Amino acid sequence: MEKPWYTAYEELTITEQERFTRIIHKLLGSTFIVRDKDETKSDFYLISKFEDIFKGYLSLAKLELFLAKGDGVYYIKSSGHNRLQLNMEESILLLIVRLIYERKKKELALSDKVVIQSADIQAEYRALNIKDRPITKESLRNFISLMKKYNLAESLDSNPVNPEHRLLIYPSIRYALPVEDIRQVYDRLRNYAKDPDAFNPEEDSNEDLNRY
Repeated sequence: MEKPWYTAYEELTITEQERFTRIIHKLLGSTFIVRDKDETKSDFYLISKFEDIFKGYLSLAKLELFLAKGDGVYYIKSSGHNRLQLNMEESILLLIVRLIYERKKKELALSDKVVIQSADIQAEYRALNIKDRPITKESLRNFISLMKKYNLAESLDSNPVNPEHRLLIYPSIRYALPVEDIRQVYDRLRNYAKDPDAFNPEEDSNEDLNRY
């Protein structure tokens, strides 16, 4: 008979318990743990080693732990509370990065990493024709900070508003915006294409970052 998770936890070494606690805090703070990110690679493998203990512990807070095995991503979800509400512009930018990621992924070898530039995001945003101005520097900077916080991307250069600023995009981007929310963003984009003046970037999008 398989032992309960809390019994298995008690059998961990002191060092493993300390690492376990640190990773739990990381999951609660950033939602995603990515195998391809140097800073979280060892965390990913510890979760994999003690997955049942992590699942049991998180279930106490009504959180579920998921593994996107092919992409090397662990992430947590809840039934709805504590999700991060995005404004409309953030939802659109998240969708843009997701689309760029998928497009570039098809062009690259399986093991290659996806790197984009801030200019790529701006170009896709302008192509939507929903506003006669680019993304503001402040909005772009805040959005990139959001992606970094949740382990969706990593800056490879210092100035995010520089058009040549490079972003390494992690596979976790695929799980940041649920499929049903992607459809809603698409529907709104179609409406804004018909009536650009109706676009308000600060409007609540009713979409959430796929955060616990």
